[in-house]
Amino acid sequence: MKLTFDIESVEDAMELQRVLKVLMSGTEEGPTNVLAEPEAPVKVEGLSEEEEQEEEEQEEEEEQEEQEEEEEQEQEEEEQEQEEEQEEEQEEEEEEEQLKLADVKRAVSRFEGGTKNVQVKFVMVTGFKVAALNKLKPADYKGFIEMLDEREKEFGLSQVSKKEEVSKNKPSKKTKPKKDESGEEEVTLDSLRVLVRPFVQAKKNKPVKRLLRNMFGVEALAALEEEDYPAFAAEVKELKEELGL
Repeated sequence: MKLTFDIESVEDAMELQRVLKVLMSGTEEGPTNVLAEPEAPVKVEGLSEEEEQEEEEQEEEEEQEEQEEEEEQEQEEEEQEQEEEQEEEQEEEEEEEQLKLADVKRAVSRFEGGTKNVQVKFVMVTGFKVAALNKLKPADYKGFIEMLDEREKEFGLSQVSKKEEVSKNKPSKKTKPKKDESGEEEVTLDSLRVLVRPFVQAKKNKPVKRLLRNMFGVEALAALEEEDYPAFAAEVKELKEELGL
């Protein structure tokens, strides 16, 4: 390094001497700072704040990710529950659809007298407000059968009305009627016509028509289903006793 000084006065000479002395000894303060080694850079406090801010942002991102994962998991669980409920409903609907009127008739046939049994009548009229099995809705088949099962457990299969018991025990002057394989009196369309004949002769056939319409859902005797013959016969007998025919 080359230094040049312009000495124009004594003061300049003294200043040059002082500078040289300083350069050679390095003991005086002040000018030595000019040639001193640069100090290590001081850490800026702002950097730590930035790091803290980055950490906070990272924590917020992690919390948000965890929250999103929880929401996705909850949504998956809800969807799974909905699918299970839909499957159960579908299985129930399939079970209901699989049941047919024949299944209902089979359940009714367990009871003595079929549809004329007081327990079957109770379920039909009180439980489902129908006069004939064919008036049941397919959706009611399952409930109808279940209700029959409950009545069977509580009252059994052979319970009949008191009037029917009396009518069975009454001695008949006529020729013994035909019986089916189970030993019960076989009811045919001709025998029903014989039962109805006194009403026609007495011009009191309107109650019979109401009976057909309200309890069995038909307008004429010929339209009555064969399975309903016993029940209709029992009702006609009761009506005949009431009217004194």
